[in-house]
Amino acid sequence: MTDLRIAARLADLQPTAINRVLAEVRRVQQDGRAVVSLMRGQPDTPTPEHIVEAAFRALRDGRTGYPDNQGEPVLRAAVAERLQRDYGLGYDPAQEILITDGRLAASARR
Repeated sequence: MTDLRIAARLADLQPTAINRVLAEVRRVQQDGRAVVSLMRGQPDTPTPEHIVEAAFRALRDGRTGYPDNQGEPVLRAAVAERLQRDYGLGYDPAQEILITDGRLAASARR
């Protein structure tokens, strides 16, 4: 077995505030208490089966790399179609629609 060593600078890393809160929530849940999550991004319901299957299918098809930086072209096109159909708004999915996870790189926050 390989002897794994952690760089000294990693020893000083601390959990983020959100991870500390989540750890506390898990402790409370383990005690049998019900918790309602008011955090964004944490679904309170199971992922629908058709979405789970689509994820498996994408993995089996080898779609394991990074997506296009603007978002998946097919998704951008679908958003443009819906905006046109439901609201009469015309957008070019290649130039005017951006789909990201909403996170900024550390350098962009400064």
